[in-house]
Order: sequence, then C-alpha cells, then structure tokens
Amino acid sequence: MTEVTSPNTTETDPIAEPVSVGTSILPTGSKKLFILSAIIITILRIAEPMDGAMTNALSAMVAILTFALYLAWLLFRSHLSIATRKRIGLTSCIILVIVACMFKITAVDGFLIPTIRLRWAAAPDQSLASINDEILAQDTISTTAGHFDFPKFLGPKGQPLITDAIWNEDSLTPESIRQQWRRPIGAGWSAYSAVSVEAKQEGSKSVSGIAITMQQRDNQEITTAVDIESGAPIWAITNPGRHETVLGGIGPRSTPTIKNGKVYTLGAFGILNCIDVSTGNVIWTHDLLALIGSSAEEDASMISWGRSSSPLVVDNLIIVPLGGKPGKPSHSLIAFDSETGKEKWRAGDRQVSYSSPIVATLDGTRQIVIVTENNVEGHAIEDGALLWQYNDWTGFSNSRASTSQPVPINETDILLTKGYGYGAARIKITRSAEGKTPFVATEVWTNPTVLKTKYTNVVLVGSEIIGLSDGVLQSVDVETGESNWKKGRFGHGQILMVADVLIVQNENGPLHFLKLQERGFQELLEIDAMSDLSWANLCLFENQLLIRNSVETVCYQLPLSRISH
Repeated sequence: MTEVTSPNTTETDPIAEPVSVGTSILPTGSKKLFILSAIIITILRIAEPMDGAMTNALSAMVAILTFALYLAWLLFRSHLSIATRKRIGLTSCIILVIVACMFKITAVDGFLIPTIRLRWAAAPDQSLASINDEILAQDTISTTAGHFDFPKFLGPKGQPLITDAIWNEDSLTPESIRQQWRRPIGAGWSAYSAVSVEAKQEGSKSVSGIAITMQQRDNQEITTAVDIESGAPIWAITNPGRHETVLGGIGPRSTPTIKNGKVYTLGAFGILNCIDVSTGNVIWTHDLLALIGSSAEEDASMISWGRSSSPLVVDNLIIVPLGGKPGKPSHSLIAFDSETGKEKWRAGDRQVSYSSPIVATLDGTRQIVIVTENNVEGHAIEDGALLWQYNDWTGFSNSRASTSQPVPINETDILLTKGYGYGAARIKITRSAEGKTPFVATEVWTNPTVLKTKYTNVVLVGSEIIGLSDGVLQSVDVETGESNWKKGRFGHGQILMVADVLIVQNENGPLHFLKLQERGFQELLEIDAMSDLSWANLCLFENQLLIRNSVETVCYQLPLSRISH
C-alpha cells in the first residue's frame, strides 16, 4: 500500500521546534530585557553626581550586554531552525571581523564619544612635513617687557582672566572677528604662551610678538616659536618620542612658560628644556624620568596621559612636579636654578597629577601650592619644606585624575575643582601652633554637584566662580558653594574671561562670545573657528587670540583695546 502524505507536511529539523506562522523573533522575555536596559540607561543618564563620560561608558556596556544576551538567545534558545541560527552566527562573526580589521578608535572626546578611522589611515600629524622645512629666515629678535604678554599657562594672572581690556562698543559681529592666519599644526594639547619681541632690521626696529607651543609630528616632540603676525615658525626644538593613547590623544600637553628671555617646556615623557627665546638654542635640559630611575613604559603605567604640568618660574627657581617610578618613593616637586639648571631641592612624597604648581600668599606666607595625584600641598619656596596638606582630594593619575588648577580666593582660602563626581571644595589655610606642619588646611565647604571640571579651569568673577561643569557652563556662589545657574552645553572645552565677555571654545571647535547675566548669559556671537577636538587653552596677546587643536592653529584679531596701567 502506498503511504499518502499530507501536502502541508514539511520535513523539519529533529532538534529545533518548527516556527509557527507569525512567531516573533523578539519574544516576551527579550522584550522585558530591552525594556529593563532602557530603564537602567535612563537612570544612569539622570544620576548625580556621575559625570557624562562614566554615564556613556556604563550605558554602552548595558547596551552591548543586552544585544549580546539577545544574540545568545537567538543562537541557542530560539525556535529558529539550526540552519538559520548558523547563518546568524556566521554573519555576526564576519561583520565583527570586518569591522575590527578595517576600523579603529583613534581618540575619544571628554564624554568618551569615539573618533573612528580606517586602520591604515595615518594620523594627521604623520602627514605633515618636517617643521624645519617651514622655518623662514628671520631677523634677529630679542624679548621686551610687554604690557599685554600672555607668558604662561592660563595667562599672566594664573587663571583665564584678562581685565586690562575694553571691547569696542557694539562691535562683536562676524565681520569684526578678523582671521589673521590659519595653519596646520602637529598634534598635542599644549597651549600658546606669548611675549613681545623686538625685531632688529638694518637701520630700523619693529616691535612684534612671538608665541610658543609644543606639538607632535610623527616621532618628534617639538617646541615651536612662531611670529604672531604671520604664524610662520621662527625656530623649533625637537626631542625624540611619541606619546599616544586613545583616551588622551597624541602629543605633548604642557604649556610653555616664558620668563626673562627664556622659555621652559616639559614634554610628555618628562624632558624639561630651558631655551633661549631669541635664538631657539637649548641652554640646559633635564630628563625627569632619568632622575627618578624610571622608563617611559613605567611612567605611563602611573601617569597614563603624559606629563602635563606647566613649569613654574618663581624667584630664581624653575619648579615642576617630579613623582616617582612604580613601587619607589615619589617627590611632589623638584626645583632647579632657572639660569644654570642645577638641582636645588626635592620636596613632598606624592605622585604627580596633571595640574601645575602655582604661587599663592596664604595667611601672610608666599608659597607654592600643588595638586598632586591624591592630595593638595603647600611648600616653602626657598627649600620646598612642607607647610600643609589637604588629604581629602583623592584620585589616581591613571583614573579619576586631577587636572584643574587650585584658585586662590582671598588671603587664606583656595578653591579646588575636579571632574569624575568630585565637584568643588573651598579650603582655608591658616597657621597652626600644633601639628606636624606650620599651617593647617580646613574645609569651608564641599559640593560634588558643581564645577565638575574635567580638562578645564574656572575663573573667579566677583563673588561668582564660572566654569564648565561636565560640559555645561555654571556659576557658583564662592561663599556658599551653591549653584547660581547652569546653562549651555559646550562640552569639555576651554574658557577665557576678557573684560566683561566670556570666550568659550566648544570642545568641538566653535568659539562663543558670552555676556554674563544674573541668571545665565546672553550669547553675543558664535564663530565656527575649528571643527576638531579642541582641548588646548586660549591665549590672548594684545588683541590677537591664538587657539589650536591637534590639527590646526588660527589667530584672530578681536575688536578690543588694551589698557596700560
């Protein structure tokens, strides 16, 4: 007898269950998983005081885990046929391999949003010509005492504030911001420092300015001096080495310090140079890693994003953070004779941070203040003796790092700010008759929800502290630590207060000119200055604004006048 087969009967896989018509590949359990993930991500994004980068990182981890679990369900628990599951698995593997082979993350911004490029594409700095090919023949120059110099990190006041300026009335228009020059530049986050120079020509003299920054071109770390009028390089000093990390970017990040005709620079690998500004000749140099017996690899394990502190020149000393090698004692600071480079003293016992030492007069004593990896300290200038410590400002230089400068508020108080959920603190430094140190640090207030400065610094304007708090501009009452207002998303950019106008460079490049108000600000003008990641601080020499990122540099003439005192 012949067996009769139903025409609707199909041969099925003996292991997998057949999929009924209308069956969804997103069952009830998977829907609940996606809903739960969405809820978790929403909670993460509104949490305080978590910063944006951590929020994005955790959100990405939740999303990846969610899709990974769903893919595992598709492959091992779904009712799809074995052949279909094999195709899904193979296709997923092929896509992952192709993406991994073709693309790479070359950088991230302050919120951990990645920049993705083809794996075989060279970094922009590797395509630039040698800096020596760009140097033009220059007249003999010598530095002069300029009223409107910008000789060090953040400017003459040690914070991003210029008070001796007047904006031309009703002059902030797109036409009034004149681009003077624009040039490509090597990678790095070093800002410009600028001073007046006198160019000596045959039978005449002319006064101009010179600006100095650091940059990376391929495997050379370079200190470059440029003519402010044209942007043309005048001289360049090169040191071998290339600092490059995904989180920190490429190149040097310390800003040069110019004083008495010399410029002091600190490279990402700890090369400290003293250079004659007029000639570009190296007067003396020190290798900080050699002084502590460390290697570049060992240093990177402790200070992941390169040595970033700008040298401090005070009296006849040049002072920089020193640190130490893994497992060995550290020194918070080291001082050299500014003329000869001879070591004068070492002080403290802490690893370095990314902040720079400053000079402040506290309770009548002029001293050095430094934010280290995990505390804040005051030291005597003459011998480095420890005057006080504040040990509640913790962190590591390979995570939750300290970057922002301490800001003196009055004769006794200092403001501290930091990202990664730390916020701000005001501490008071006073003399102490008891204890191990002659001064004691006490908290006035702390607030983890304000002034979460990650790569930036704040400016004190009257009773307000203005800064980018996790990318949003914020005003905080200096007396109470409470927020006055918070407005505008600029990313982890940089600020410069010029008279009554706050210039903000967005992390992605545009310049914003803002008029501060009681409850926020009025935006006067926005200029599309740049279009790449911009973490370097702004520099104002006379009425010329110099800015840069890791790809290009530009000089604008601003509609303002400077006031001589």
